[in-house]
Amino acid sequence: MRLPFKVFVVALHKSGTSSLHDFAVRAGLKSSHSPAIDNGVNYEKRILPHIDDHAAILNVMTPVIERYDVHGDIPWSGLYRAAQKSYPDARFVLVERDADQWWESIAAHWSLGTMSRRLRPYEVVAYSGLIPAETRVISLADKALLTDAYRRHGDQVRKTIAADNLLEIDLGNPQASDQLAKFIGADAASPIRRVNSRWSPARRVARNLWSAVRNRYAYGSDY
Repeated sequence: MRLPFKVFVVALHKSGTSSLHDFAVRAGLKSSHSPAIDNGVNYEKRILPHIDDHAAILNVMTPVIERYDVHGDIPWSGLYRAAQKSYPDARFVLVERDADQWWESIAAHWSLGTMSRRLRPYEVVAYSGLIPAETRVISLADKALLTDAYRRHGDQVRKTIAADNLLEIDLGNPQASDQLAKFIGADAASPIRRVNSRWSPARRVARNLWSAVRNRYAYGSDY
């Protein structure tokens, strides 16, 4: 099934974007989730020369946008203004989540209790305009900075996207799957389900250490 318009899930990562991707796939839609590498192309590396130009980033990622109908997670949460201009009939989904609960999730995801996090290029795009432009490393001491960014992101999306083109959804609402299906014009799948596995803290630390090395090798330190 192909949709006659594009759908962008513009919630920040760790807000249930994996669950919405899973829902879209089960509904028979072509869905992409954080496409660092897609169809053999490293798009996260390709956007590096345009890290501060969202229109240029969207242009670089046009093949991905055209290949799929539903797009979620990073970097899309930072590109909604450019996407709205380029795709005026697009629909946008914002997930409602308590900012402090979100922080607990992102802190665990990044192992901030053990190490700091150097933002990936897609994460730089996702947080652009929400945290100081020179900020590239996040630590456990940045809770206030990040929770404020999370709240302001939601406020800015609401002010930017026309109400008819925006769905605010609470994944804890039993009606959430029906609301989403109706909004995007898809057949309702089974209820939205939580799909991210619970990794042990030690396994998360190992993964994040490896990611830090891999990202520094792949993207350098100039972004």
